[in-house]
Amino acid sequence: MTRICFLRGSPQKCENLIEVLNEYEKLSGKRVNLAKSAVCFSKNTSIPDQEFLTQILGVGAVGVQDKYLGLPTLIAQSKLATFPFVEERLMARLQGWAQRTLSSEAKETLIKSVASALALHVLSCFKLPLTLCRILVRFVARFLCGVEDGHSRIRWISWRKMCRSKHEGGMGFCMFEHFNQALLAKIGWRILNEPQSLFAQVYKGKYFPTGTYLTSTARYCPSWGWQSIMYDLQLLMKGLRWQIGSRESVSALNESWVPALHQDPRLITLKCFLKVGTLKCWIWCAVVGGGWSNDKLAQWFHPDTCHVIKAIPLPRLVMEDKQIWHATYDEVFTITSSYHLVVQIDKQQGRWSPMVSWMDRQSLIQLWDSSIPPKLKVFLWQPLHRFLPTTEALIEKDVPVHPRWPVCWAKSETMEHLFLECPVARALWDHVGLEHLGQWLPRQTSPLFLKKLLALIHDPH
Repeated sequence: MTRICFLRGSPQKCENLIEVLNEYEKLSGKRVNLAKSAVCFSKNTSIPDQEFLTQILGVGAVGVQDKYLGLPTLIAQSKLATFPFVEERLMARLQGWAQRTLSSEAKETLIKSVASALALHVLSCFKLPLTLCRILVRFVARFLCGVEDGHSRIRWISWRKMCRSKHEGGMGFCMFEHFNQALLAKIGWRILNEPQSLFAQVYKGKYFPTGTYLTSTARYCPSWGWQSIMYDLQLLMKGLRWQIGSRESVSALNESWVPALHQDPRLITLKCFLKVGTLKCWIWCAVVGGGWSNDKLAQWFHPDTCHVIKAIPLPRLVMEDKQIWHATYDEVFTITSSYHLVVQIDKQQGRWSPMVSWMDRQSLIQLWDSSIPPKLKVFLWQPLHRFLPTTEALIEKDVPVHPRWPVCWAKSETMEHLFLECPVARALWDHVGLEHLGQWLPRQTSPLFLKKLLALIHDPH
């Protein structure tokens, strides 16, 4: 059982606390474990006073590197110095795995199920610095590519592309900074939906005593925990939408409430520009029947916007306006939907350009949805993106190799020669009945080749 006591840093207050604890032990029969207790001082307490007060209390002082429930008790100015245990924990786990002979599919499973979960508790409470996230990515990418003679092997594809969904050409890994943002959004969702909780009341009393979380602003010298929550405020506002109830709390133009236009309230088109910034939804509601007033909607909005608004159902019983999460069908916040929303925002800002064409996407869907062994899926996924270690690719990476293909010595080893032009490859395709597939160029991948190859794997006869 955890208890927190607040008192002034004076000898008299510390002695009073000891008397209270002694009286508690006599009445309850329980004893306070001083070995598991600690005291935290403010910055205004000098070092000699801290040492004197800790002697009176008989407990130690909280240090910068101390942790409680897996989290740092004090956040230093340097965030890299505050969270070194995240880097150390991941590096130790990856080094243990690196000593084993693992397939690409096994490494993928370990990264997604174990490595990403090592920092889950910290990522869901604090915003990690971008430098630390990049260090974690470097460790994971190094483990995935492998190490040879103490040096990391060639990375044929960037980590950002690897983090795309499998149907978009990636491997479905998560970006640590995006995952961090998605997890922090859950804290803001709890503040909105559990305002009576102690957690929400403490933050409200200190940072937005007269307002709401969505209208709060950065105040002087905020804690790193609050800065982490405020960092995710814009993402949360992108995913929230008002569910119309009493229609008295929703501003028509400044807040998201129309389902088809929830991403940007400014898409609501008006016929005229008057002082309607705080126009409430109840103005357009007919009193009789509780439906939308067609006349009032037509007075303010264009017909296309009116059609969308009239499709919003209105409750028959009196209920308050409620904020819901539009990114899920049940309108309840989930980490997965929050992460997808972060990725969607990245795509809209141009930082997540398409990786494969429409034809390649169809091939990838067919590949990942097939029932072949997972490691074979990963092997077939590699030539689709042209990062097999052919001699042509190695020369582009300034690796000293012989340019000729060592099997037939007829030509340099390119992707086309490896799979199509080499006499050995042609004999193989003829043997398995794929001699009439036509030319398959990995730069313009034909779904027909992959489709028939998958069919051959399913039914060798």
